[in-house]
Amino acid sequence: MRLKLATFALACAVSIPLAAEPLDDGKDHSADLAKAMEEAVAGTKESRAAFVKQLVLPDASAWLARAFGEKPGARGAEAYEKMAKGIDKVDAFFEGAAKAEATKAKVTRIVEAPKPGEEDPSGAGEILAWMKEKAALYAVMMVRADGVATKRTFDIGFFVWSAGAPRLVGSFRGAVVRAIECKNQLKQLTIYGALYESGHRRLAVDILDLITKNEGAKESELLCPCFPEDTTRFHYVYPILDNDTGNDVITFFCTHVHGGRRQYATFGGAVTDLPTEEFDKRLKSQYEAGLKALPACRERLKKIEVAAEAADFEKGLNGYEAEAKAALGQK
Repeated sequence: MRLKLATFALACAVSIPLAAEPLDDGKDHSADLAKAMEEAVAGTKESRAAFVKQLVLPDASAWLARAFGEKPGARGAEAYEKMAKGIDKVDAFFEGAAKAEATKAKVTRIVEAPKPGEEDPSGAGEILAWMKEKAALYAVMMVRADGVATKRTFDIGFFVWSAGAPRLVGSFRGAVVRAIECKNQLKQLTIYGALYESGHRRLAVDILDLITKNEGAKESELLCPCFPEDTTRFHYVYPILDNDTGNDVITFFCTHVHGGRRQYATFGGAVTDLPTEEFDKRLKSQYEAGLKALPACRERLKKIEVAAEAADFEKGLNGYEAEAKAALGQK
């Protein structure tokens, strides 16, 4: 057993220039990875230590830059460096699996992101959706050979196959932006919108009003937390389709694409996402419907007796009209 692991570790140590080959060789290495993991669980502490050290992705900065792009790759490399420094701790995973008799490796190879509506229980689909240059991800779980459940789940994050050997990459923390952070911030904007409406008895004309007139709110909350280097704000679509309740189809949306999807919120508080093409169609349809509703809104404007409220409403309608026409290519 020691000889096998030592041989495997030697193979891992061979460095193949990243630039000379694709990130993924297109082969299914599930059986190779399962064999290596099972041998590590069955091996000695010394043999496992040698194997664990070879799980670090060689030239991680270059690999991550190719996989995710320059800026996300740099963030990912910073996080990966921290993980790599503590790689020895992975030995505890193998030791725990051995004590629980979880000696069989169950390996799943994921090569493409799920289609809209499909589940992504492992989270691999989200990672693949962010990748500019694709590489197969391998999810590994150690289980008992007799099928009896263990008290804890022995999974360790994702692996890739690089330079002729498996490399532990975890969850690509830093490189892959968790879109849920953006959704949470959009949700917060719907709360500010509701507070503004209840406190001022009218809707905010623009997104800055939500921040400047809500105590404790910060302008930084108008930025997508997933792209800290970009100062482009979330977008606010003035609600006119159902102005009595403020429950338009799209009221706030993120200007960034999250793994091929656009995220948006309604004033009613629902936050969701759509494939980019579907989002664009829905927003266009909303603008078209809004322009048709403008005459009725202007009639309602005439009935507003408070001058300040009427001025705000008119400003909102004029802003919406200009924005909708620009989005639809109208003059």
